[in-house]
Amino acid sequence: MPRIRGFTMNEFKNFHPLVNVVYFALVMLLSAILTHPVCLAVSLSCSVCFALLLNNGKAGRTVLFILPAALFAALINVAFNHRGATILAYFPSGNPFTMESAAYGAAAAAMVVTSVCWAMGLVKTLTSDKIVYLFSKSSPSLSLVLSMTLRFVPLFTMRLKTVAAAQKGLGGGEKSSVRARVRNAISVLSIVLTWSMENAIQTADSMKGRGYSLPNRSAFSIFRFDKRDGAAMVYIMLFGASTAAAYFSGAIRFSYFPIFKTSQPSPMTAVGMAAFLMLCVMPIAINLWEGYRWKSLKPKV
Repeated sequence: MPRIRGFTMNEFKNFHPLVNVVYFALVMLLSAILTHPVCLAVSLSCSVCFALLLNNGKAGRTVLFILPAALFAALINVAFNHRGATILAYFPSGNPFTMESAAYGAAAAAMVVTSVCWAMGLVKTLTSDKIVYLFSKSSPSLSLVLSMTLRFVPLFTMRLKTVAAAQKGLGGGEKSSVRARVRNAISVLSIVLTWSMENAIQTADSMKGRGYSLPNRSAFSIFRFDKRDGAAMVYIMLFGASTAAAYFSGAIRFSYFPIFKTSQPSPMTAVGMAAFLMLCVMPIAINLWEGYRWKSLKPKV
């Protein structure tokens, strides 16, 4: 991690792995069960901002790519879910198109985008060495599988680009006929799959040769749970527990069918929404603050 005269960038991804795991488990769970429009808007905006921030704005294409999937989820809900008391129109089949089903479809679309964006943040934050650190003692096989799974997608994409560029350099990508292009694409995919499977076998043999599965093996780790991590854990648990308390008390619950229904606004409602906002914005605030500190110290180098 970057350092300037003893200064370390304390971005959220540089926190202890336990802090990262607890945060993402909690925020993704709450984002899945909180269907209140305000909570959905908070989680959606924060997850998109965090994904863009982690990828220096390059995640915009990925976010745009998942929008059709979110729109498809919304349309599927409208087409097959005809519950709701407020009828806006009728389909040619005679089934009603209700305002409640449309709103629930929009909520489902927001959940799809939110889940993907939080998952992007999870992949960027929870690296393979953190997974191995967390699960190597309790379940070595699980830690290896999880770390290889998270690493597989970016590694597969990189290899795909490498093989495609090599094939193009050999003239494989210059053929104009559709049949030739399809054959070339199949050839590239076959090469990459073979490469990946061979590498997986080599990794398994290497880990076995190093005694990874032995019960009493020791391992070096650079992760230490310090006061900063303790403060972050207290922050996460405090606002996570406040949000959960507001949800189970019914203060931030929302029902779409048969009509829109929620509890009367109360101090607990404000507490729950504010706590959820503070929880979701935590990694964004940490990264922005550390980026500001980093830029302010650059002239002193």
